[in-house]
Amino acid sequence: MARALGGSESRQIRADSPVPADRLLLTAREVRRLLGVSPSTLERMIGRGELPVVRADRLRRFSRESVERWIRDHETGGGANG
Repeated sequence: MARALGGSESRQIRADSPVPADRLLLTAREVRRLLGVSPSTLERMIGRGELPVVRADRLRRFSRESVERWIRDHETGGGANG
């Protein structure tokens, strides 16, 4: 299953493909895929203010930078307790 993206280029993203690195804004589905979380977990993260939302009219998007920052801020040392 593929869907076209807006913009001047005619790019296609398959539902199971990674998110293109040149995209600044991500959809909720893409963020869930990157973080490996469920829709309800993502909603809780948004509600707690952990992940800021970019709104364009009724569309809700997430900045790639914010998602990457969240990942960095939540990395552990990988030890037995982390």
